[in-house]
Amino acid sequence: MPAIATIKNTLQKQRRKTLPSTPKSMEQLPYPLPEVYCKTKLGESFLLCDGPLGGVRSLVFSSYNDKIYLSQHENWYGDRTFYTCPSIFYQMHSIHTYYDGISTPCIFALLTGKNEQIYTNLFTSLFRKFVDLGLKTAYKNDENLREWFRSFAALSLLPLNHMLWVLQCLIRTRPVSKH
Repeated sequence: MPAIATIKNTLQKQRRKTLPSTPKSMEQLPYPLPEVYCKTKLGESFLLCDGPLGGVRSLVFSSYNDKIYLSQHENWYGDRTFYTCPSIFYQMHSIHTYYDGISTPCIFALLTGKNEQIYTNLFTSLFRKFVDLGLKTAYKNDENLREWFRSFAALSLLPLNHMLWVLQCLIRTRPVSKH
């Protein structure tokens, strides 16, 4: 069996043959993003947002099926990582659902920092997609769902060291819509 480093190098060589080169700075990140990064292998839309969150360009990804899957399950949680995101971004924030013993990542956000404005913009952007999915009726008619979703905007007012814990609490207490 080859060493891990050898496998990684081989994979990177193959990647470079089929995909555009990895940008070294935000200025090198093409706008609009190349189509190869905006669609799934099945050709469905994958890019949710390519624009400013907190005044700086960020990228948010999720397939239609992932958004629907997320909306059908009660157990959600957020995760952030600083180590596996591309070097031109500060962190990757992901939202997962947990069902039948399996954690499934459904939304990925590549963020350039971790400040109040970025998180406010991220959750506002996700709300717009929530409405686009046709979940507006449930939001409009269910006070518990409205209150729960508004709580996400309040996350940005918390100290950074409390945000993840409160996000996980919110996700665990997601109301079941009657609509």
